[in-house]
Amino acid sequence: MKNRILLILVAVITLVLLIGFIYSDNHLSNEIPVVDNTSLIERAKELDDTEVIYQGEVIGDIMPRDDHYWINVLYNGTAIGIWITDEQRSEISLTGRFGIRGDEVKIVGQFNQACAEHGGDLDIHAKSVEIVNEGNVIPQKINWARMIIAACLFIVAVCLLIALKWKSYHRHPSIIK
Repeated sequence: MKNRILLILVAVITLVLLIGFIYSDNHLSNEIPVVDNTSLIERAKELDDTEVIYQGEVIGDIMPRDDHYWINVLYNGTAIGIWITDEQRSEISLTGRFGIRGDEVKIVGQFNQACAEHGGDLDIHAKSVEIVNEGNVIPQKINWARMIIAACLFIVAVCLLIALKWKSYHRHPSIIK
């Protein structure tokens, strides 16, 4: 009887410890959350002042501000402002714009729902910047059919302008000299 009670007690304690271990591993993890713009916006209060991982394409201009820089990182149609150091800025070679795909970066940094340092803007202060994929120039194909149509329309417009001036000159030769 004592052996059964002892065995049941050990089983219950083991079960409690196992459940506690599983719960703490899944829900109280110290891992940095990987976020996208939707989760940043929807969970802004929850994620405020926490370290996050954000990944996307660097777009637009790199804007210098004292000893730091602002970059915009685009993911899924929305860009987030990232505050980076001079050293981190030197890792970025291409920014996205028409005809250029910018560097894809992985940012680890502190998310701020309303950054007191930057006028209450939503931003991320980067602790590290890693280039995931280097940017590249996107080759643009010339649409020759449109080029020919544009050239023909230009020639027609020039001919009509000459004809209009010719007609005006012959009606009133004293006006145009």
